[in-house]
Amino acid sequence: MWTGSSIYSGLAAVPAAIRNTSHLSLIVRPSSLSGLATLVLIGCTGGNGPDREADPGPTGADGLVAPVAGYLPTSGEAESISVGERFACGLDREGKGFCWGRNEYGQLGIGKSLSFSGELQPIAGNHRFRAISAGWRHACAVTVGGVAYCWGENYDGQLGNRFAYSYVPVPVENQPAPFLSVSAGVVHTCAVAISGEGYCWGNGRDGQLGNGLAFSHRSPSMLAGQHTFRSISAGARHTCGVTVDGVALCWGHGSAGRLGTGFAQGRLTPTEVVGDLTFHSVSAGLAHTCGVATTGQAYCWGDGASGQLGDGQSRNRSVPVHVVGDDRYQSVSVGPRHTCALTATESVHCWGNGSDGEFGRWPTVPQHIPGPRGPGDQALTVGAGGHGHASSCGRWAEEFFCWGYLPFHRSDRALEPTRIGPVQAE
Repeated sequence: MWTGSSIYSGLAAVPAAIRNTSHLSLIVRPSSLSGLATLVLIGCTGGNGPDREADPGPTGADGLVAPVAGYLPTSGEAESISVGERFACGLDREGKGFCWGRNEYGQLGIGKSLSFSGELQPIAGNHRFRAISAGWRHACAVTVGGVAYCWGENYDGQLGNRFAYSYVPVPVENQPAPFLSVSAGVVHTCAVAISGEGYCWGNGRDGQLGNGLAFSHRSPSMLAGQHTFRSISAGARHTCGVTVDGVALCWGHGSAGRLGTGFAQGRLTPTEVVGDLTFHSVSAGLAHTCGVATTGQAYCWGDGASGQLGDGQSRNRSVPVHVVGDDRYQSVSVGPRHTCALTATESVHCWGNGSDGEFGRWPTVPQHIPGPRGPGDQALTVGAGGHGHASSCGRWAEEFFCWGYLPFHRSDRALEPTRIGPVQAE
């Protein structure tokens, strides 16, 4: 064992570019963490449970759910932000972690039992992280030395230890090797070792741990097969990853075709996504998956009832389908029933269910909308998350913008711009 050394009418079935972006669950600056080749946040979850749908909510007078600008940490420029279920976490350039939002299960990792914080709070401990990921009711991060820590709810072992829950980061037990990245899903977590092996822990009853068994594990279990991974994304009941050769693999629950194997059956081990495609990255969500091919084109598969596959249809697909349009993409991130992506020209496109305000409009129509500061405004990062209460955020220059179910607002949705306060000193 390595011990560690240091549905409504608001549907857009084709991509719609976003203005005043928000409701994106991940934010990572391309120039930072570029060696990880992965979105920091992949799987977030909804308060109604991983398979329940959130109710549509109010909008502003002009039909918009207003974007919310947030201050970055006073300790330095934000490098990454990952939005979970009504809470969010991020890192600054020095690797210091901060979280805000709901904290009933200790998911902020701040060592306090308060139920909510509307201000950025420093994560407990003097850790320097290289990657962070917020899930449903837990979050995980990897230090610059490759040690994985998790905090929050641990009912299914998703923290990788024997605690029932934790208000502070606790190390993942029996970590077999130093990790490069981590992805917190709904009730399971996965990580990529520096050597490229994949490991998962937590709830495995749908086979989402990828070890050939349908059982849960409270410590890292190596994925079956001799795969060398570039990145892994933990969703709700399935998981997907991309090897260093660009091969996309998925495993776990297979309904709606979310594994991309051509069938709706589940898989207990990593199974290759069909088609002659090579991928740069993939993102697994509630019941659909999307990825960016090495050509820069985006592809999606799985549940498409809300248009979240971006192929102009509202039907399930068990094989990858091309997201319509001629755009090339840098990254893609999926939410419960919507998808958002950052184009090669640094604009934000989203498609799928917009009834929660994921696209800044309600209902959503496929159209290009400029960034928050006007035409030509370029986004640095974008992401979509949530498995019930969707959330989205995007980053332009030194600010990030969020809308819909906001992790830093007490109400379900913020209808007026609200700024996050500075990091609170411990």
